Amino acid sequence: MHMLREVLRDFLHFLMVVNGACAVIVWAMAIHLGFVSAGELPKRRGLLTMRYWLPSELPEKYHARRRRLMRLMFVFAALLTIEAVLTLLDILFFKAPN
Repeated sequence: MHMLREVLRDFLHFLMVVNGACAVIVWAMAIHLGFVSAGELPKRRGLLTMRYWLPSELPEKYHARRRRLMRLMFVFAALLTIEAVLTLLDILFFKAPN
């Protein structure tokens, strides 16, 4: 039984490392996409114009990148939640009591 417990603990730590690596990759993809799409907003019409762009006036490429960025942010939040659950499982089941 002790051997099975150690194998499960090692597997849980492996899942935590893989999940953390995925979170870092998704975070880097979101940062890259943010920098790439930063220059896609059209220029203002004039210096004193306070009017914002309507969504229909923005290019479809801009909307596609915004949707992709939102998906990446949701995936990153989900990965952080999974990491928290895995850490909680590790603390509850595999840490020695003091």
